[in-house]
Amino acid sequence: LTFTIIRNMKMASFIRRKYK
Repeated sequence: LTFTIIRNMKMASFIRRKYK
């Protein structure tokens, strides 16, 4: 469960960085 959350957070960070 923790691994999934971390992966989701990393993906969200990547998308946010691309949007910015």
